[in-house]
Amino acid sequence: MTVDELKLYIRVDSTDEDDLIQAFLTAATEYIEKTTGKTYDSTKEVWNLAIKIMASHWYDNRGVEATGINVSKYSYSAESLINHIALCGEYT
Repeated sequence: MTVDELKLYIRVDSTDEDDLIQAFLTAATEYIEKTTGKTYDSTKEVWNLAIKIMASHWYDNRGVEATGINVSKYSYSAESLINHIALCGEYT
């Protein structure tokens, strides 16, 4: 996945934060690989969507401080996709 693909998903037009977005993209990919024990496959849309959701969450919540509200937990959608990748024999 490219930075431009992720920027389209998170609706960012400028190039000002490309380095930050690349860092979230890399971190999301590594996080899912380490969590699932599977290797990223760019041809699998489930993988791409999981990365987009995780990176988007971190991008949107990058400046959040503890307020008593649990805003740091990623979505059920991301959790479901990550579990699917981990358990499905289609991914290696």
